[in-house]
Amino acid sequence: MIKAAETGRIPFRSHLAECPDCRELYELLGRFRGLVDVDLVMPPPDVMSRHSFIPQLLQSREQARTISGTVEFDSWSGLPALALRDAARGMERRMRLTAGPVSLELVAERQTRHWEFTARVYQRGRVSSGFILEAGRKQLYPGRRWCFRWTAAKPPRKLGLRSADLAIDFGALNWKHSVS
Repeated sequence: MIKAAETGRIPFRSHLAECPDCRELYELLGRFRGLVDVDLVMPPPDVMSRHSFIPQLLQSREQARTISGTVEFDSWSGLPALALRDAARGMERRMRLTAGPVSLELVAERQTRHWEFTARVYQRGRVSSGFILEAGRKQLYPGRRWCFRWTAAKPPRKLGLRSADLAIDFGALNWKHSVS
């Protein structure tokens, strides 16, 4: 019934005449229509992209091919880049994690009582919107401009990415950094 109404390819009325299950559901919904006095509002523009991630959130990791990723760049692993030398050491961390053609760029900023994180996924050099970010126990989907943004009291011990057919495990991350 929903496909008939959405696509318009199947005549809706003729489908109801042929399908007793859909006809029963349609009549049931019709009885409640007068009881519910709600003005419908337009959903936010990103509602469809957010809802498109629901199947990935429900999918088990066993259904996807799993690969391991590595740390390609870590601002804590040596001298900070020129742009970061003014930042207090240990208060900001930039990382690039890669697995094949997929990379995750992460910026972590230490605030007084929490950490703020911003991340973005690239696939073959282009921003990718087809992944869910797993940060510890949290499962995040990209928001505005395909960025993942979140706060946490502690940084995640593990990071991973998941799409419909691929799971990437970046392993355990060490967040101990000597401030000198």
